[in-house]
Amino acid sequence: MKERISKKDCADHGWMLIGYPKTRDQALALQRHGIFAKHFVFLEAPDMVLVERFMGKRVDPATGDIYHLTFEPPESPDVTRRLKPVENQSEKNVRKRLLHYHRNIEGIRAAVSKGTTKIINADQPKSDVFAQVYHFLCQLPRTVAPQCPRVILQGPRGSGKSTQAALLAAKYGLVNISMVELIKQAIADNSKVGNMMSTYIEKKMMGKPPKHRKLYPVGPFPDNIVLKCLV
Repeated sequence: MKERISKKDCADHGWMLIGYPKTRDQALALQRHGIFAKHFVFLEAPDMVLVERFMGKRVDPATGDIYHLTFEPPESPDVTRRLKPVENQSEKNVRKRLLHYHRNIEGIRAAVSKGTTKIINADQPKSDVFAQVYHFLCQLPRTVAPQCPRVILQGPRGSGKSTQAALLAAKYGLVNISMVELIKQAIADNSKVGNMMSTYIEKKMMGKPPKHRKLYPVGPFPDNIVLKCLV
Protein backbone atom coordinates (compact mmCIF):
# COMPACT_ATOMS: atom_id res chain seq x y z
CA MET A 1 0.00 0.00 0.00
CA LYS A 2 2.79 2.44 0.89
CA GLU A 3 4.37 1.78 -2.50
CA ARG A 4 1.05 2.35 -4.29
CA ILE A 5 0.35 5.61 -2.47
CA SER A 6 3.84 6.92 -3.28
CA LYS A 7 3.24 6.65 -7.06
CA LYS A 8 2.92 9.78 -9.18
CA ASP A 9 -0.82 9.54 -9.84
CA CYS A 10 -1.55 9.58 -6.08
CA ALA A 11 0.88 12.47 -5.56
CA ASP A 12 -0.70 14.47 -8.38
CA HIS A 13 -4.39 13.78 -7.80
CA GLY A 14 -4.67 12.51 -4.24
CA TRP A 15 -5.86 9.13 -3.02
CA MET A 16 -8.87 7.52 -1.39
CA LEU A 17 -8.65 4.38 0.74
CA ILE A 18 -11.88 2.39 1.02
CA GLY A 19 -12.90 0.14 3.92
CA TYR A 20 -9.50 0.18 5.58
CA PRO A 21 -8.33 0.19 8.36
CA LYS A 22 -10.58 -2.46 9.85
CA THR A 23 -9.02 -2.54 13.33
CA ARG A 24 -7.28 -0.14 15.72
CA ASP A 25 -3.95 -1.89 15.14
CA GLN A 26 -4.29 -1.36 11.41
CA ALA A 27 -5.11 2.33 11.95
CA LEU A 28 -2.00 2.77 14.11
CA ALA A 29 0.11 0.85 11.58
CA LEU A 30 -0.91 3.31 8.85
CA GLN A 31 0.40 6.14 10.99
CA ARG A 32 3.66 4.32 11.76
CA HIS A 33 4.26 3.98 8.03
CA GLY A 34 3.56 7.66 7.44
CA ILE A 35 0.15 7.21 5.83
CA PHE A 36 -2.13 9.96 7.14
CA ALA A 37 -5.54 10.93 5.78
CA LYS A 38 -6.67 14.54 5.78
CA HIS A 39 -10.30 13.43 5.92
CA PHE A 40 -11.67 10.28 7.56
CA VAL A 41 -15.33 9.67 6.65
CA PHE A 42 -17.49 7.13 8.50
CA LEU A 43 -20.72 6.06 6.75
CA GLU A 44 -23.26 4.60 9.16
CA ALA A 45 -26.78 3.16 9.00
CA PRO A 46 -28.93 0.86 11.16
CA ASP A 47 -28.07 -2.82 10.86
CA MET A 48 -31.53 -3.71 9.54
CA VAL A 49 -31.02 -1.24 6.67
CA LEU A 50 -27.56 -2.64 5.90
CA VAL A 51 -28.85 -6.22 5.87
CA GLU A 52 -31.70 -5.28 3.52
CA ARG A 53 -29.31 -3.52 1.15
CA PHE A 54 -26.92 -6.45 1.03
CA MET A 55 -29.56 -9.15 0.65
CA GLY A 56 -31.18 -7.29 -2.27
CA LYS A 57 -27.96 -7.10 -4.30
CA ARG A 58 -27.74 -9.04 -7.55
CA VAL A 59 -25.02 -9.38 -10.17
CA ASP A 60 -25.36 -9.76 -13.93
CA PRO A 61 -22.93 -12.62 -14.74
CA ALA A 62 -22.71 -11.44 -18.37
CA THR A 63 -21.36 -7.97 -17.53
CA GLY A 64 -20.42 -8.03 -13.85
CA ASP A 65 -22.74 -5.06 -13.21
CA ILE A 66 -24.32 -4.84 -9.75
CA TYR A 67 -28.02 -4.11 -9.25
CA HIS A 68 -30.45 -4.02 -6.33
CA LEU A 69 -33.88 -5.62 -6.56
CA THR A 70 -35.50 -2.71 -4.69
CA PHE A 71 -33.33 0.38 -5.05
CA GLU A 72 -31.67 -0.07 -8.44
CA PRO A 73 -33.35 -2.76 -10.57
CA PRO A 74 -32.28 -3.22 -14.19
CA GLU A 75 -34.44 -1.67 -16.89
CA SER A 76 -34.14 -4.62 -19.25
CA PRO A 77 -36.22 -7.76 -18.58
CA ASP A 78 -33.43 -9.81 -20.17
CA VAL A 79 -30.94 -8.52 -17.61
CA THR A 80 -33.43 -9.20 -14.80
CA ARG A 81 -33.69 -12.84 -15.84
CA ARG A 82 -29.88 -13.20 -15.80
CA LEU A 83 -29.36 -11.78 -12.32
CA LYS A 84 -27.70 -13.95 -9.68
CA PRO A 85 -27.09 -13.44 -5.95
CA VAL A 86 -23.68 -11.99 -5.11
CA GLU A 87 -21.03 -14.25 -3.58
CA ASN A 88 -21.46 -15.25 0.08
CA GLN A 89 -24.90 -13.64 0.15
CA SER A 90 -26.55 -14.75 3.36
CA GLU A 91 -27.96 -12.87 6.30
CA LYS A 92 -25.73 -14.88 8.62
CA ASN A 93 -22.64 -13.78 6.71
CA VAL A 94 -23.52 -10.09 6.62
CA ARG A 95 -24.45 -10.04 10.33
CA LYS A 96 -21.10 -11.67 11.12
CA ARG A 97 -19.33 -8.90 9.23
CA LEU A 98 -21.42 -6.26 10.99
CA LEU A 99 -20.46 -7.75 14.35
CA HIS A 100 -16.78 -7.54 13.40
CA TYR A 101 -17.28 -3.92 12.32
CA HIS A 102 -19.04 -2.89 15.54
CA ARG A 103 -16.38 -4.55 17.68
CA ASN A 104 -13.61 -2.55 16.03
CA ILE A 105 -15.00 0.79 14.93
CA GLU A 106 -14.62 2.65 18.25
CA GLY A 107 -10.97 1.60 18.45
CA ILE A 108 -10.41 2.94 14.93
CA ARG A 109 -12.03 6.28 15.80
CA ALA A 110 -9.93 6.56 18.94
CA ALA A 111 -6.75 6.07 16.88
CA VAL A 112 -7.37 8.94 14.44
CA SER A 113 -7.38 12.68 14.96
CA LYS A 114 -10.84 13.96 15.88
CA GLY A 115 -10.43 17.04 13.69
CA THR A 116 -10.18 14.92 10.55
CA THR A 117 -13.25 12.70 11.08
CA LYS A 118 -16.89 12.97 10.10
CA ILE A 119 -19.76 10.55 10.77
CA ILE A 120 -22.42 10.67 8.06
CA ASN A 121 -25.81 8.99 8.04
CA ALA A 122 -25.81 6.63 5.06
CA ASP A 123 -29.53 5.86 5.41
CA GLN A 124 -30.57 8.55 2.94
CA PRO A 125 -30.41 9.07 -0.83
CA LYS A 126 -26.88 8.68 -2.21
CA SER A 127 -26.97 12.23 -3.60
CA ASP A 128 -27.59 13.60 -0.09
CA VAL A 129 -24.80 11.46 1.35
CA PHE A 130 -22.45 12.70 -1.37
CA ALA A 131 -23.38 16.33 -0.70
CA GLN A 132 -22.42 15.92 2.97
CA VAL A 133 -19.20 14.07 2.17
CA TYR A 134 -18.27 16.69 -0.42
CA HIS A 135 -18.95 19.54 2.02
CA PHE A 136 -16.69 17.89 4.60
CA LEU A 137 -13.88 17.39 2.09
CA CYS A 138 -14.07 21.06 1.15
CA GLN A 139 -13.16 21.99 4.71
CA LEU A 140 -9.41 22.13 4.12
CA PRO A 141 -7.01 23.72 6.61
CA ARG A 142 -6.05 27.31 5.82
CA THR A 143 -2.60 27.13 4.30
CA VAL A 144 -0.77 28.36 1.24
CA ALA A 145 0.79 24.93 0.77
CA PRO A 146 -0.48 22.81 -2.16
CA GLN A 147 -3.43 20.64 -1.17
CA CYS A 148 -3.49 16.97 -2.16
CA PRO A 149 -6.66 15.12 -1.06
CA ARG A 150 -6.05 12.09 1.15
CA VAL A 151 -9.32 10.43 2.12
CA ILE A 152 -10.26 7.31 4.06
CA LEU A 153 -13.84 6.15 3.50
CA GLN A 154 -14.98 3.68 6.13
CA GLY A 155 -18.27 1.98 6.91
CA PRO A 156 -19.91 -1.44 7.22
CA ARG A 157 -21.00 -3.54 4.27
CA GLY A 158 -24.07 -1.99 2.67
CA SER A 159 -23.22 1.56 3.76
CA GLY A 160 -22.52 2.66 0.19
CA LYS A 161 -18.73 3.04 0.35
CA SER A 162 -18.19 1.92 -3.24
CA THR A 163 -20.93 4.20 -4.56
CA GLN A 164 -19.58 7.25 -2.75
CA ALA A 165 -16.02 6.35 -3.76
CA ALA A 166 -17.03 6.31 -7.43
CA LEU A 167 -18.74 9.70 -7.08
CA LEU A 168 -15.73 11.20 -5.30
CA ALA A 169 -13.32 9.77 -7.86
CA ALA A 170 -15.37 11.33 -10.67
CA LYS A 171 -15.55 14.68 -8.86
CA TYR A 172 -11.96 14.97 -7.67
CA GLY A 173 -10.07 12.55 -9.89
CA LEU A 174 -8.86 10.73 -6.77
CA VAL A 175 -7.01 7.45 -7.11
CA ASN A 176 -9.20 4.73 -5.63
CA ILE A 177 -7.12 2.33 -3.51
CA SER A 178 -8.75 -0.86 -2.24
CA MET A 179 -7.02 -3.17 0.21
CA VAL A 180 -9.05 -6.06 -1.20
CA GLU A 181 -7.68 -5.34 -4.68
CA LEU A 182 -4.14 -5.08 -3.30
CA ILE A 183 -4.60 -8.47 -1.64
CA LYS A 184 -5.95 -10.00 -4.86
CA GLN A 185 -3.00 -8.55 -6.78
CA ALA A 186 -0.52 -9.91 -4.24
CA ILE A 187 -2.07 -13.37 -4.66
CA ALA A 188 -2.04 -13.11 -8.47
CA ASP A 189 1.63 -12.00 -8.44
CA ASN A 190 2.63 -14.97 -6.25
CA SER A 191 4.49 -12.56 -3.99
CA LYS A 192 5.66 -13.61 -0.55
CA VAL A 193 2.69 -11.91 1.10
CA GLY A 194 0.35 -13.25 -1.59
CA ASN A 195 1.52 -16.80 -0.95
CA MET A 196 0.85 -16.35 2.77
CA MET A 197 -2.68 -15.25 1.98
CA SER A 198 -3.25 -18.09 -0.49
CA THR A 199 -2.14 -20.57 2.14
CA TYR A 200 -4.53 -19.00 4.64
CA ILE A 201 -7.46 -19.36 2.23
CA GLU A 202 -6.55 -22.89 1.16
CA LYS A 203 -6.55 -24.05 4.78
CA LYS A 204 -10.28 -23.22 4.79
CA MET A 205 -9.82 -20.61 7.50
CA MET A 206 -11.76 -18.27 5.22
CA GLY A 207 -13.41 -20.64 2.81
CA LYS A 208 -12.61 -21.59 -0.78
CA PRO A 209 -13.75 -19.96 -4.03
CA PRO A 210 -15.76 -21.67 -6.72
CA LYS A 211 -13.70 -23.94 -8.96
CA HIS A 212 -13.87 -21.53 -11.91
CA ARG A 213 -12.55 -18.62 -9.83
CA LYS A 214 -9.09 -17.82 -8.52
CA LEU A 215 -8.43 -17.53 -4.81
CA TYR A 216 -9.98 -14.43 -3.34
CA PRO A 217 -10.48 -13.01 0.17
CA VAL A 218 -13.94 -13.77 1.55
CA GLY A 219 -13.55 -12.53 5.11
CA PRO A 220 -11.29 -10.51 7.41
CA PHE A 221 -7.64 -11.54 7.30
CA PRO A 222 -5.70 -11.54 10.59
CA ASP A 223 -3.86 -8.28 11.31
CA ASN A 224 -0.46 -9.97 11.18
CA ILE A 225 -1.09 -10.85 7.51
CA VAL A 226 -2.89 -7.67 6.42
CA LEU A 227 -0.25 -5.38 7.93
CA LYS A 228 2.35 -6.93 5.64
CA CYS A 229 0.49 -5.30 2.73
CA LEU A 230 1.33 -1.83 4.06
CA VAL A 231 4.95 -1.95 2.92
